Amino acid sequence: MASARLWVLGSFALTGGAVPCHAAACVAGAAEAGAAVTALVPQPGAFGHAVIGAQPPDAGADGIIYLKVLRRPPESRRLRGWLVRLLALRRQVRAARRVVAISERRPPAAHRLVLRLLLGRGVVLADLATPAAAILSRCLGLPAPTLAPDRAEATCFNLLATAGAELRLTEQHVARALAGPAGRALPEHARHDILELARAARRLSARTVEAAARHGRLRPGPALPRALRIALGPDPDYAPTPRIAVHLRHAGKRRRHWRRFLPGPPPPEMDLPGPEGVLLRALAGRTAPDDAETLAALDRPLGPGLTLSRGDWLLMLALRLPAERHDSLSAPWACPFLAATLATVRPDPDTGTDTGAGTDTGTAPARRAPRPPALHLVGIAGNATGLAQNFWMSAAALREAGISPRLEPVDAGAAAVAALPAPPDGCGRRLVRSATLYHLNADRIPQQMLARGARAGDGPQIGFLLWELDRLPATHRLALQMLDEIWVPTVFLKRVYQRCFDRPVTVVRKGIALPPPAPVAGPPAGVSRFLICFDARSSVARKNPLAGVRAFQAAFAGRTDVELVVKTTPAPPAHWGDPEGQMAAIARAAAVDPRIRIDRRMLPFPELLGLIASADALVSPHRAEGFGYLPAWALALGVPVVATDHSGSRDFCTPLTAEPVAARLVPVPRSQAIWPCPGARWAEVEPDALTAALRRVAGDPAAARRQAAAGRLVIESDYSLAAQAARYADRLSHLGVLEPAAPIARAAGLPQDAPAEIRA
Repeated sequence: MASARLWVLGSFALTGGAVPCHAAACVAGAAEAGAAVTALVPQPGAFGHAVIGAQPPDAGADGIIYLKVLRRPPESRRLRGWLVRLLALRRQVRAARRVVAISERRPPAAHRLVLRLLLGRGVVLADLATPAAAILSRCLGLPAPTLAPDRAEATCFNLLATAGAELRLTEQHVARALAGPAGRALPEHARHDILELARAARRLSARTVEAAARHGRLRPGPALPRALRIALGPDPDYAPTPRIAVHLRHAGKRRRHWRRFLPGPPPPEMDLPGPEGVLLRALAGRTAPDDAETLAALDRPLGPGLTLSRGDWLLMLALRLPAERHDSLSAPWACPFLAATLATVRPDPDTGTDTGAGTDTGTAPARRAPRPPALHLVGIAGNATGLAQNFWMSAAALREAGISPRLEPVDAGAAAVAALPAPPDGCGRRLVRSATLYHLNADRIPQQMLARGARAGDGPQIGFLLWELDRLPATHRLALQMLDEIWVPTVFLKRVYQRCFDRPVTVVRKGIALPPPAPVAGPPAGVSRFLICFDARSSVARKNPLAGVRAFQAAFAGRTDVELVVKTTPAPPAHWGDPEGQMAAIARAAAVDPRIRIDRRMLPFPELLGLIASADALVSPHRAEGFGYLPAWALALGVPVVATDHSGSRDFCTPLTAEPVAARLVPVPRSQAIWPCPGARWAEVEPDALTAALRRVAGDPAAARRQAAAGRLVIESDYSLAAQAARYADRLSHLGVLEPAAPIARAAGLPQDAPAEIRA
């Protein structure tokens, strides 16, 4: 039975509801029976091992489909993606041995016929009334045991922990906890309050709580930070619609995301009777004198020996806070992790709103003492993208400069955020005032600044921005109005942003600190290896690898002493970033030319560096780059670089350090830009010039290595972590954030709290 394989397509947000509980029972039961289980999800961002569109069909595996995840009608602009995923599901079903489709209740005969036409006639239809153990044993032939709901949920959560699964506190978990030993030990009045407040929280949604807090946090007034006044002010072209609503609509956000910023009354749930309505009014800063008694009651502890107040417990349940371990839900009212998480998501008391806790009358919000100055580092931190690389680079450079940044990842789950260690004390630099450095795409910065509330006015708001084209899209404009300063890594980006920004744009470059490359098999003796390396999940059209493949074939026709490795990553079907079909063309070339090899493995960072180090040259025929990490890494390793002479990589890929290849500027096709950029141009590398550059590198490898050695000196001097630290300290001192003229405290390498794929 250990060889059995099962994939499950469903929703794995473990909220204690009927569908998640049934899915957890199927996943846990199959795992207990020894099957290898893969949790598939319908769209990116959900909790599972893989998205259905990116998962190759598993021939001979069994499958379970929860039809609820397919029932939601897609928006028209997302219809194509929905159909792509449906076709991918059909391929999974056809390759599978047995498949069960589970609905919430038994569908009518007509629906069953449609389902069999869509998914195949061999699919067995079932509903939630059929126990998970029966589905696994009778339909799929797995001798699965019957598991208690809490054990099944815990097993499923552990299986999906590496996939970012969240176990959210709900009323069902509270009822289970009250029936357990910890709940039975509580006094009767405490048990009653815990359950009644859980039922009251059921009448609220996290979205309603966030809307009420937003009304309080973003109330117009002179105390509102400049950036937020700009975002909430009317857009000149769409008055009276706020700029943030126009921005979100242009960014393609769903209607519910941008409509919440339109002028209108506060959420109607604020008029609810009972503690839930009072909580919402307190969050929105609209409490009435009649609410004072209820607010005082919400301020009381839940029970003897419990530090959590009744108001905090109600807010915790209304927000459906995630737990870091399943056993935390055995007594959630006494869980330190949930209390710490609540403190991180609670509305900022400096904005003038809170839950009423800590007040005498409940009519005036409590205010904490002013916080000491801090340098907030906000951004993407939990993956191996360039944004995460930049986040941890800045964390390391700031510590190298003697500054203790306050890390605020926006993509990590609550457990990851809480697990970040405190910055080291005594780093040697004193902050005079606060500042915030954002490592986000410019289109996302306005939402993040609004979410930070009053802290968005706490000192200079600095954006470390990246972009690849020579024109900015409309989705970047609002961030440029809200930020106080922009930092960029290249002269190319300084020119791009300075045209649209009336405040300082500073070139701070980057700090590169690479781990030792892992040993990787090199080319056969006497064979020169050329390497094209890029992430297929980005824009394949912008990376332009096909130009490098064609130049390789033209430069070395008939030769057997050369090879080309195309290192990329798996990409979902019908990927938006490859409208020209370059990957399919490369695959066809590799099929007939044994010298060309495509490597789609997800390599640990040291192994990727080892692959780069094994090459005789790295080829980057890009059409546009904001910086160019791959050419920079290659030069840092002393590997010759052949790169398009355009955009960000020109700062370090010069005739002295690399082989810059001539190119001509051409308009960017509308279908090949992430955001519409009228008038934008990028570079089309000259095929003959690229072919000649490859021949020069292969014909005189010693000269190419001398160029690379010069490039390595440039990277080690101008792009070292110490140089980056000095640039950061100098600019922050100029902004009045740092005390002047303090010595730099040395701290080697990336911080230990960086993700493994970055720090490795």
